[in-house]
Amino acid sequence: MLSFGEGQRLRATLGERAAPPRILVLGDIMLDRYLYGEAERISPEAPVPVVRVRRQRQVAGGAANVALNLARLGAETIVSGYVGDDAHGRELLTAMLAEGMEPVLTSPGPQFPTITKTRVVGSRQQMLRIDHEEVDAVPASAEAELLAQVKGVMDRGLDAVVLSDYAKGVLSDAVCDEVIRLARAKNIPVFVDPKGIDYRKYTQATCLSPNRKELAAAVHLGEGDLESLISAGETLRTDLQLDFLLATLGELGMALLEPGRVRRYATQAREVFDVSGAGDTVIATLAFMAAIGLPMEQSVRMANLAAGFVVAKLGTYAISMDELLGVLDSLDDAQVDDVLDEEGLRLAIETWTKSGKDVGLYLSSFDPIQLSEIRAAKAKLGQGRLVGLAVGDIADARVAMAINELDAVAHLAQDVAERIIEAYGQTLEGKQS
Repeated sequence: MLSFGEGQRLRATLGERAAPPRILVLGDIMLDRYLYGEAERISPEAPVPVVRVRRQRQVAGGAANVALNLARLGAETIVSGYVGDDAHGRELLTAMLAEGMEPVLTSPGPQFPTITKTRVVGSRQQMLRIDHEEVDAVPASAEAELLAQVKGVMDRGLDAVVLSDYAKGVLSDAVCDEVIRLARAKNIPVFVDPKGIDYRKYTQATCLSPNRKELAAAVHLGEGDLESLISAGETLRTDLQLDFLLATLGELGMALLEPGRVRRYATQAREVFDVSGAGDTVIATLAFMAAIGLPMEQSVRMANLAAGFVVAKLGTYAISMDELLGVLDSLDDAQVDDVLDEEGLRLAIETWTKSGKDVGLYLSSFDPIQLSEIRAAKAKLGQGRLVGLAVGDIADARVAMAINELDAVAHLAQDVAERIIEAYGQTLEGKQS
């Protein structure tokens, strides 16, 4: 659950840093190419549509899309993986440099092209995808060069590592084992977006983030029984010696598994147009927030909110920090859905008054609830915000949360409530007791 003033606290955390977080993304980088046109006739050569191409674009994909998400959030982003010595590789390099990423790349050999996925879109419908890739194991020399480059990046200092696995050959068992070992030795958190059904190569990572389908496959269960799936996920987390396992559950939100506890997060998506790239957004936002020092619970809240934003966009989309802060600010302007403490109350009052809204304080034990008085106070405020100052039992404060006329409820000691009224009373309307 998002707490009031989250955007202001995030701004403060970012402002306290002397430099942006430095994050390495290691994984299967690829070039995503799109050919757009109209499909208005059938080919005379075969029963297939003819697409007349009108425009094309290319973007960094795969692990490079995770890096793009991090760069848009404001991280100093280093991206490492294999790339071919070919035209597609040069296009990919250009795309990464244009977004401010630092590419640290290895060419595994002339027989390995840059992984490229070309999508042909005719009349707004994807009609064909063409893949350029070589699935053979890379030479041991290329893997050794990759690891040497990664070690060099780590020696220069990092705040986090993201392993983005698309099962294209970069994240072998040996690479994962060595990178996680090096990171642990330097106290660098490692976040993993996994692939496949055998997760042993991710042992001792900080956090693993499979989606529901991936987790079900890894623990050999169906997707239907969510509680059994979460229980098996906790067993997996323990067996792999992970600090956390974050299961993304689509419309059911997320579940954060940690020692002795499971935290559930409701989905933040209001509209869903396209879920492609949502997993990249989750792992990137999670790593960024942890890298700037936010606790895991708050980092997951931010990742959940970012994912809810991008799935409302068509195609893969990388949310910027300004967009994320804007979403947080918009939530602050809505009805608060949890009981506030003194800090949260002050943030709420200051945020609402700065946006030009009148704020009213209603002081009560809420035992019993005087609904007619509350409605009268709300009517006096009109479009303003009415806050209940609950000085009784916390249980009564939570009951008061169900009153539609109250935009927020704060649970305070009597003397604290009186200080709040004294501090803000000159600027507030609708004060009741």
